[in-house]
Amino acid sequence: MKKQILLILIFLLPVTGFSQFQKDKLSLNIQTGAVLPLAPDHLYDYWNKGYNFDLNFGYQINPLLSVYWSNSFSTLIFDHQTWQDDFTDFMIQAGVPEDDLDFVVSGANRYFLASMMGVKLSPLPANRFAPYLSGGLGFFQMHTDDLVIGLPIVEYTVETVPCFQIGGGVNLYKSGNFAVLLQGSYDYALTRDQNRQKLPMSLFDSYQEYKTSFFRLGLGVELNLK
Repeated sequence: MKKQILLILIFLLPVTGFSQFQKDKLSLNIQTGAVLPLAPDHLYDYWNKGYNFDLNFGYQINPLLSVYWSNSFSTLIFDHQTWQDDFTDFMIQAGVPEDDLDFVVSGANRYFLASMMGVKLSPLPANRFAPYLSGGLGFFQMHTDDLVIGLPIVEYTVETVPCFQIGGGVNLYKSGNFAVLLQGSYDYALTRDQNRQKLPMSLFDSYQEYKTSFFRLGLGVELNLK
């Protein structure tokens, strides 16, 4: 419950704070792009790249330094066919007849809601591409569909966990109050998410925890709210 309350405060703090700032220094950044999983533990080998959508608010303290509030949705898509092929091979090697292995796999897609506060450093603000570095802290809320073969065999918890993000980007185009950006970032959860395996022919459930990290690459637009 405490984590949920803190997450709500992270959402509300920028809304109340930005109203006291100079509006000509506010910016709105909207991005979309791809997500690549980077933690190859357990089922992560079967998660393909997904997509993300970001909505960011920024405030320029000076030409070199800005602060931002970032909110994003990301998803990773599970490769059902590859997992099914590998699981079938495993069961055949264990002595199960191939004719008994006609099954359909579903679920296991992953979803992330994130809210972060961070800083953005622009060492060359007068440069045409205005490269920048960024870093932030906040929270992920992670949700994973149960992996199902007729019945759920891997169940996942829904968790809100602390995370950090580091990244950078460049301006591809800028005209007046409008800019087109290319940005990449590395996101890492500061704790491990848990799942419960309910494998066939197993007498006991198996609880395991795995890392969560991924790389995001996005293309977006930024508007100065003057």
